[in-house]
Amino acid sequence: MKNNVTLIVTGILLVFSMILSACTQPVSTAPTSSPQKPLTTMASTQTPSAAASTTTQANWWDKFGKPQYGGTITYRMTQMSPCFDVYNFVGGEADLYYETLFNKNWTSDRKVFDFTTSVVPDDYISGLLADSWELPDAQTIIVHLRQGVYWQNKPPVNGREFVADDVVQHYDRLLGTGSGYTAPNMNYSFLTGNWDRVTATDKYTVVFKFKNPSGLAFSSIADTMQVNSIEAPEYVKQGDLNNWQNVAGTGPFMLTDFVAGNSFTYSKNPNYWDHDERYPENKVPYVDTIKMMLIPDMATAMAALRTGKVEVIGGEVGMLTWQQAKNLTNNNPEIQLVKVLGLAGGVALRCDKKPFTDINVRKALQLAIDRQTIAKNFYGGMVDGVACGMISPAIKGYCYPYDEWPQALKDEYSYNPDKAKQMLKDAGYSNGFSTNIVVSPEKNDLELLQIIKAEFKDIGVDMEIREMEFAAEEAFVREGKHDQMSGGGGGSTNPIQFTITGALSTNPSNSSFINDAGYDAIVAQYLSATSSTDIKRLVREADKYAVEKHWVVVVCPTAKFNAWQPYLKGYSGEALHYGQARTWARLWIDQSIKK
Repeated sequence: MKNNVTLIVTGILLVFSMILSACTQPVSTAPTSSPQKPLTTMASTQTPSAAASTTTQANWWDKFGKPQYGGTITYRMTQMSPCFDVYNFVGGEADLYYETLFNKNWTSDRKVFDFTTSVVPDDYISGLLADSWELPDAQTIIVHLRQGVYWQNKPPVNGREFVADDVVQHYDRLLGTGSGYTAPNMNYSFLTGNWDRVTATDKYTVVFKFKNPSGLAFSSIADTMQVNSIEAPEYVKQGDLNNWQNVAGTGPFMLTDFVAGNSFTYSKNPNYWDHDERYPENKVPYVDTIKMMLIPDMATAMAALRTGKVEVIGGEVGMLTWQQAKNLTNNNPEIQLVKVLGLAGGVALRCDKKPFTDINVRKALQLAIDRQTIAKNFYGGMVDGVACGMISPAIKGYCYPYDEWPQALKDEYSYNPDKAKQMLKDAGYSNGFSTNIVVSPEKNDLELLQIIKAEFKDIGVDMEIREMEFAAEEAFVREGKHDQMSGGGGGSTNPIQFTITGALSTNPSNSSFINDAGYDAIVAQYLSATSSTDIKRLVREADKYAVEKHWVVVVCPTAKFNAWQPYLKGYSGEALHYGQARTWARLWIDQSIKK
């Protein structure tokens, strides 16, 4: 996720189309982890991001050693949310005190799935506040809550037990159902458009009812975004929702200090309910304090890492470039690094306007891109330089991976400027044409765009780069005022539903103005699918369809890096920004190494 604001705006724009077409519902019981190939595209510049396979050691986490209690972890933030109420999009920093019914399965082998992105397929989800769940019919999920969970022992909840009515009141507030609420929260309608009601049948049982059957239902209630972060009803009723001192959740840490524009400080919740799956006798969390410091400048952040003032940089947000990672490798070899696939840059074409209505023109532009040279020189040889579809290659099982593309399709994404010129000539553009792209420096890689501009020029296409401030560019493109191109690309690590619905003809955020009945039909099937097998198949089919249509001129995924201190244990480079309370609770400091 390049920018949290972008994700939020995208979600809000999807509201109307999702209300019309989104459905959500699974047909299997609690997801189980299914074997997948190791992530061959993810690698560490120091040590592997995942432990050795279970054939060479008992458990993947054995390399960390025996956990220790105590100490402080300081995490570098790039931006801060001033909001503490999940109703209005709190930031990922709220995950330490708010919890969800479901979370990632921490015990999953990192060689199978490495959790470096916030998107976690259902196969790698397990219960958090949910103890078990079942699906008696195609429009119902029954969730049995974990017993023995207590709210943090501070006003206004004062450590009382967490019960089903707490869950119901949270969702009533979002859906505008019961408990005095009359209108749904439109901020989250892109996920909740298919939800009907949430009710409690007893003290520890919650029933989710959906309007239409769909395999996406479980994903919607298992999503670790704020929509499913459960706040205390007492916090809502006391009314002072902007006062950080009133925040109370069920999570492993309590918010004990907040300095606007500077930091969040969290202290260990002494009454936390959970235990470490690796060492069941150990209560978590391990560390006493977590401090999240706002350090927007990367040079300052790297200096803090080198001097031990911060333990982690990255964790999905604010990651290092390959140049910065290389600098650390050369000068601070003790710092641990893991490579994470980032977005693939490129340009999105107005497919409703000439010359881009002609697929051969779109293919010609694709052939103009020398991906291998860009990967070698611009990305430092850290990536393989092959194209990708809409879905990140890191999300195995859902993307249409390059190694499965037929040779004819690979050829359409190869570097062949002579063929590109001929295709333009055949399409009626013997002398090429002039075009323009509208971008914002905050969101788009202007250096990469200059490379693309030069390569387009080689085949006779003159692309003018028009820069706009971020908010203005977002509004300009959203309203369809751009007449040719906008910033685009592929390899998204956003929630899959966001990504593949982005090209729907009915989606107001469809900046390429794609109007393709065949693609719409695939997405419609996806939204109404009733099995996880069909969901995966249809996502891959949508990804493949988009690759074949060349709606976006895409380069290749970037390489970003997470960095952390060698004494921070239990960490393998996982995302830390959204829905990661389970990870934070299991991190620990090896005091012998730190000294």
